[in-house]
Amino acid sequence: MIHFLKIRWPRLVTVLLASALSACAVQVARDANPEDDPNNGVVVFSVSHDRESGSRAKAIVYLDEGTLSTAGSAALQSSNYPIPGGNDFEEVQGRLYVLSLPAGDHQFSSWVIADSGTGQRIVPGKGAQVLRFRVDGGKIKYLGNLHASVESGRGDVAGASKAVNGAIEVKDEQERDGKVLLEKYPQYAGKVGKDLLRMGPWVGAEPPKSSFDMPMFMPPFRFLK
Repeated sequence: MIHFLKIRWPRLVTVLLASALSACAVQVARDANPEDDPNNGVVVFSVSHDRESGSRAKAIVYLDEGTLSTAGSAALQSSNYPIPGGNDFEEVQGRLYVLSLPAGDHQFSSWVIADSGTGQRIVPGKGAQVLRFRVDGGKIKYLGNLHASVESGRGDVAGASKAVNGAIEVKDEQERDGKVLLEKYPQYAGKVGKDLLRMGPWVGAEPPKSSFDMPMFMPPFRFLK
């Protein structure tokens, strides 16, 4: 039996908006040479989460949210769930982003760890600071890995897990991310500088907060693994 739940329209608008913002963050063309464009630079970073947290979990980081950046804001996520595929790594679920941005100051504004199946959402506690970085025209910079460590618990009677706690930490994964980068952009060899974001847990003075948004659709019981 399939159960339909009442749609919360504000939540629906948020989901659609996040999808639209993700579409704004277009990867750099495979044959592009950033040195040809002094007005824009390229930043390389990855967004990932623990594989153990399940396929429905995802980490989302917000780029230039609430700023006057001419590039607009964007939501970058570690998973395309429910669309299959889209994983760039073996040991974690995640995506490598290679973005062209206008020269100047930019920031990662905030983050959320979302469980697409249960509606569980984890956000940073009060006092979490933005992660600022600078883009230099015609240059390529590696910023780091934004990784969500997720604590999972039993989520429903079908046995599916859900995200119950977690936080995002900034790590230096240049060796791993660099291999994926050169597979996609071999012309970047020897041209990537390193300007890491502030390393360590991206949290505030208060611990991360968990909330629950009623999902628009509850799937049927899962009988097979």
